[in-house]
Amino acid sequence: IDWKAARAILAYDRGDGLSLGVTLLGVLVFGIEQGLVLGMVLSIALYLRRTSSPHIAVVGRVAGTEHFRNVERHAVECTPGVLTVRVDESLYFANIDEVESRIEALLNAQAMPPQALLLILSAVSSIDASAEEALLHWEDALQARGIQLHLAEVKGPVWDRLARSAFGQRVQDRVHLSAHQALQALALSVSPRDRSHSP
Repeated sequence: IDWKAARAILAYDRGDGLSLGVTLLGVLVFGIEQGLVLGMVLSIALYLRRTSSPHIAVVGRVAGTEHFRNVERHAVECTPGVLTVRVDESLYFANIDEVESRIEALLNAQAMPPQALLLILSAVSSIDASAEEALLHWEDALQARGIQLHLAEVKGPVWDRLARSAFGQRVQDRVHLSAHQALQALALSVSPRDRSHSP
């Protein structure tokens, strides 16, 4: 047993360390096959737990650049009337409701209701059928409140599938190559009223 490596794994990620420890105990108590299966089941459960509550960040532009960073970590500029959010996980049945709920809370926390929601999907490697359907219904609800949904930095393979879906066909004119280009386009559609109330 490489105890040094085990300690390093535990220090870096407690979940992985727990999985390693349970696998070791399972092998000692039940045998090699049963112990490995136990470790695999625990690893899958931990993966589902991690991805079911992904990191979501409100982002803004770093002054003088086309780079966007977390507003809680960097001094950035935000576009009035637009809530720009980066989702750092693929979207699937186990997390889409959580993602929608948390972004809705961010929308409701704005001093003035945004006219647009920009989702940066650079970290999204896949969107399953359940998530696509949920996005379609969410887009309906946003439109009813006067909030236009835009997407930016969608990976090619992700868009290839979305483009064939009802949601993709509905938002295809609101998919942007980069967050910078998206906000350039959106800045033109923000009403003077919203700009006058911006910080």
